[in-house]
Amino acid sequence: MFLCRVQLELDVMRDDAYTQLAIFFLAGIGLLAAGCANLLLNRRSGWLRAAATASIAALGIATAWVWTDNSAATAQCGLILACGLAACLAVGSERLASSIAVLARSVRLPAVRWSIVALIGVGTAGAAILHHEYSEERLVDRQMTDLEILTTQPPLAASLSTRATTDQGHPVPIKDAIAPRGEAMLGVIEEDVINLPMIRENVIRRQPASDHTNCHGWIFTGGRCWIMGSEVEQILSDNRYQVVVSPKPGDLVIYRNGSLIIHSAVVRYAPDGQSVLIEGKWGCGGVFVHPPDKSIYGLNFSYYRSPRQGHVLAGIESHSSPNPTQVPEAMRPDEYTE
Repeated sequence: MFLCRVQLELDVMRDDAYTQLAIFFLAGIGLLAAGCANLLLNRRSGWLRAAATASIAALGIATAWVWTDNSAATAQCGLILACGLAACLAVGSERLASSIAVLARSVRLPAVRWSIVALIGVGTAGAAILHHEYSEERLVDRQMTDLEILTTQPPLAASLSTRATTDQGHPVPIKDAIAPRGEAMLGVIEEDVINLPMIRENVIRRQPASDHTNCHGWIFTGGRCWIMGSEVEQILSDNRYQVVVSPKPGDLVIYRNGSLIIHSAVVRYAPDGQSVLIEGKWGCGGVFVHPPDKSIYGLNFSYYRSPRQGHVLAGIESHSSPNPTQVPEAMRPDEYTE
């Protein structure tokens, strides 16, 4: 499904590029033909030149319609032709020439010159603010797109071999991937995300992409199964997790979008006065170590600590054999299973 979606997007991009090529190519040919026609008819009447120019423009617009079969593209081609021809006519206007001469004389006055400089300064500052806001919006949109791609889950079914509960006895739905995707397909999904400069320069890949678990399952089932984000709030409450300000190795990091839990990870390093490093599985992607503010999950995160030993849910270890997860015990945060 994902590869089909990527192929469809590529096809749309190619069609758009082809359409843009047609628009500018035909507009350029139209302007070239109009220029040559007016050069050849230079000694003829203005009405004849105007008729020839209009005919060439109409032919260019009609060709754009036939070539692209797109009304918007045809309109763009016509607009480019109209602007080019209008600019040529305006430059030859005596009224415009006299207006330019008056403007040139006015600009020589110091008050006018420095007023122009001030206006340019205001425009530059305003443009910088607008560009920054636009860039921030694009970054947020890209992060949400990446998040959607990485959380594209395989077909899941309720696990028949694994049962889990919170420490208060509430059952936690555990799911297994019934049709895990291959490494090549998951590599395509992951590559688009980790090659972003803000990601590539700030993460260490610890484990390859896998469909067998997600971020919550990586922590609470030891990497065996999937757990939905909607179940994590109950786990935090029943297993006596409390929000802490100063994290320690072994604490949880919970990311939210509003009130919705979208990601969980584990604190790996938290030396005094230095940057915190956390580790977690990114959806169906790999397991990464990174600073908490350098991921696609945003900046709305909190640290949690529990007096219990480890994060794996009750019942998991008694129903399943140990699995290498790299998730540390709370009392032994620097010891990893291999």
